[in-house]
Amino acid sequence: MNQGKPAAFRFKDYHIKKFDFDSTFEDKETPLDIGFELNGMFNIKSQSYTQQLVCLGKVNNHNLFRIEMDSVFEFSDLKSFEDIPAYFYGNSLGIVYPYIRAFISTLTLQANCGDIVVLSLLNLTDLAQVLKENTEVRD
Repeated sequence: MNQGKPAAFRFKDYHIKKFDFDSTFEDKETPLDIGFELNGMFNIKSQSYTQQLVCLGKVNNHNLFRIEMDSVFEFSDLKSFEDIPAYFYGNSLGIVYPYIRAFISTLTLQANCGDIVVLSLLNLTDLAQVLKENTEVRD
């Protein structure tokens, strides 16, 4: 049986570094505006990529929540930063975003503060280039 070609990268781990939530804000009519801050660090020696993602939820310029998350991905055999496949950046965001959605929904449910915050499904492929441009390389 042909096992095929091994995956170019794998999701290893994630860590929520910080989470802020303001449950006192009561504007339930205005849609939630979601923004992202993205950075990455590729370590050639360890063949690992650490993605640093900040997800910010605002309603009328009021910060409803802010979450900081680090995710680690491993590569099997890259010689340089340029060898990272172009699809990695968009796919890595698509891999970690469900963890953010679940975390926020669970915490707002457990906070028992009224409405649960459920983030919409998003297409994050437009952020792939931003992540690539904000990536630092280390030996």
